[in-house]
Amino acid sequence: MGTSIGLSQPQLDTCQQELVRYAQQFDPDELRRLALGMINAIDPDLADSLMAYRLERDARLAFERRYLTITPDPHGSMLITGQLPVADGELLLA
Repeated sequence: MGTSIGLSQPQLDTCQQELVRYAQQFDPDELRRLALGMINAIDPDLADSLMAYRLERDARLAFERRYLTITPDPHGSMLITGQLPVADGELLLA
């Protein structure tokens, strides 16, 4: 019987044991990459789906977090602060 992420129970148990062992050596971001590498070795299609989901989520969050504030200062200038997704920021730099 498979697990909710498409791995068999023995595969999931092995991956979990390895990741617990790796947790002493790697930070959370590195552990995530290791876990994705394990999934990619076992089920490349699942790994692709997980990566696509993560990219879509990151793009949505970047869009939701964007803002721009323009405020006059007392010296005749404008203060500009903001946050944009990388692609939008690159348009400003072009």
